[in-house]
Amino acid sequence: MPSSRLRVADSMTVLYRLAQAVLSSDDELEVLKLVVQAPVDLLGAHGACVITVDAGGIGPYVLAGQANMDGFTSEEFHEGLSGWVYRTGQVALSSPHEPDARESARVQARRAGDHCGHIVVLPLQGGSQVIGTLTVITEAGGEPFEEASLTWFEALANLASVVLVQRRLHAELARRAHHDDLTGLPNRSLLLDRLSQALLRLERHGGYCGLLFLDLNGFKDVNDRYGHGAGDELLREVARRLGRCLRSSDTAARFGGDEFVVMLPDVRSVGDAGQVALRISEALGRLVRVQLPGGAEPHVTVQVSVSVGLAVAPLHGLHAETLCRAADQAMYRAKRDGLTVQVAPSEATGPA
Repeated sequence: MPSSRLRVADSMTVLYRLAQAVLSSDDELEVLKLVVQAPVDLLGAHGACVITVDAGGIGPYVLAGQANMDGFTSEEFHEGLSGWVYRTGQVALSSPHEPDARESARVQARRAGDHCGHIVVLPLQGGSQVIGTLTVITEAGGEPFEEASLTWFEALANLASVVLVQRRLHAELARRAHHDDLTGLPNRSLLLDRLSQALLRLERHGGYCGLLFLDLNGFKDVNDRYGHGAGDELLREVARRLGRCLRSSDTAARFGGDEFVVMLPDVRSVGDAGQVALRISEALGRLVRVQLPGGAEPHVTVQVSVSVGLAVAPLHGLHAETLCRAADQAMYRAKRDGLTVQVAPSEATGPA
């Protein structure tokens, strides 16, 4: 641990370089590797680790030195010092010479088996939330952490926090750019991108790709009678039911308002795509229980139907714009004629 003036100066130089890396690098993982490697290289730590945490449990982690995460589980995380730090937001110091009530017996046995000495765990803050932990470990028989070392680790933790916040911000911005805020479904941009890729594969390898344009009948009445909150809840339920009707390779998207689009790559025929359309129609036509926040009634049961326009590549085109136009026109004919599903006519075929 840095005890001399020169050692402290070295540690400040490392922090400066890490800060530059945070500001200039687009590769958050590489910066986190530098963060955990610094205590090992500069201070001779036995090991160091950054663990990321979200609502789903522990996420990716980055190791340096002799830190061992083989078979490490979310349960062990929550039973150990890292879990305690995650819950409390406080720094944890632990000595190998005495039991630590903040850890389970299983975790302490694992630590002893990995020849760990003194441990410090620091929270990584994302605003008011803990989004990860930084752990630094001495080797068995190593000296306790000095005050200067702990201050330096706090600076490392702050840098790691910046990296994780940046990554999550970038991920959220990317998600919002390609997904509908209300339903969480892909938006028009992402659907068209996936459709274009599917059509390129189809040109190379053959097969069929179905495209369904869906318009809800009765949605405006729900909005007008019960308010936009009820309409929003209905749209979210439509999104959930669409997801249950589709394969993992299919894509359901919201184009706006009450208009949804479904892409079905690798269907065997127009008839197969039509069967999916009928299954969707049946699912969306079932009664929906909608909460009415702030209303006189706690909830109300509503029902809508759907008009579906169906186009299939290559029969109705091999360009995304052509296929969308064919399915859209078929959907309007279905709506006009009171049909559940309308297949695009053959004359819709043509260049974009």
